[in-house]
Amino acid sequence: MSRPLRIQYPGAVYEVALEGVEGMGLFMEPADASHFVELLGFAERKHAARFLAYGLGANRAELLVQTPEANLSEVMQGIQTSLARYLRHHYVLKGAVMQGRFHSRLVEAPKAIPLAAARVITLPLREKDRFPGPEQAKKQLKSSNLSSFPALSQTDVEFPSAGADILKALAGAKNSRLQRFEALCMQVMYGASLSAGIEESSIALGRPEFLAEIEAKHEALRKGKRVQGVTPYGRKRAAPGRKKVLDAVLKEFDAQAVDLKSRARGSWLRGAAAYALYRYGKLPQREIAALLGLTTAAAVSLQIKRLLLARETLPDLDKRLKALETTLG
Repeated sequence: MSRPLRIQYPGAVYEVALEGVEGMGLFMEPADASHFVELLGFAERKHAARFLAYGLGANRAELLVQTPEANLSEVMQGIQTSLARYLRHHYVLKGAVMQGRFHSRLVEAPKAIPLAAARVITLPLREKDRFPGPEQAKKQLKSSNLSSFPALSQTDVEFPSAGADILKALAGAKNSRLQRFEALCMQVMYGASLSAGIEESSIALGRPEFLAEIEAKHEALRKGKRVQGVTPYGRKRAAPGRKKVLDAVLKEFDAQAVDLKSRARGSWLRGAAAYALYRYGKLPQREIAALLGLTTAAAVSLQIKRLLLARETLPDLDKRLKALETTLG
């Protein structure tokens, strides 16, 4: 049986899981987990994704991610490729690292977000050979670097950037939301697997009416019908041509076409062009490399990474990029 079509639409929330090949191990050392979290932060900047929660097991990662730009496949492709490259380099490995493609299913927002987040966050505890007692589990949950739970109670923690959405989705008094989410995590570990009124299928998690809606849309897509506002995996959105993208970059950075291949020190032009061509022009990184005179696809990724990190500390660069995003978005 073929895998379900991946339904994508702006603002969709997904439970996502990826696994390493059998016996491989993805997060065997603390540095592996730290690097993966850095990859998630970079994916937020590069693809405008919003990671609400993450949980890391020895050979598995689970995520709760929202995609304002309906681009889950692009987001996860970049993360899996970067993680595989890191593991091969760090452990001198050859061959496949990931166990096929990632798995995902839609989550009804905001109703099912707390439950989905609790499942994701408790993964490191749930996969232990022996479950810790409730009190010990709570302590491990609050101190572990293998999940995003510690960030929920610390206002100065930047990532996950959208973690507060989990608490906002909980009904009741604001000052007790963290404690109620902690109780939900314990319920996932020791009690019922689903919250009242929430059901699940292979493609969705939410109230019965949400599941029925998604199942109907999936069936329509499977039959080749168009569903308004929904894009199945494999159907590319219309993108502006490379000339339009490059013209917008050159105008915003007050440059000429000949400057695109310049290696002038302190210039962010090539990085901005690479970023715009990748995100808005939907060009493969190898094609961007050839267009901008870069050596490899990895060099394109590095240019984009440096640019997005620099915009956080350079107000003028951030202003230019925001203007560019408005023009092309």
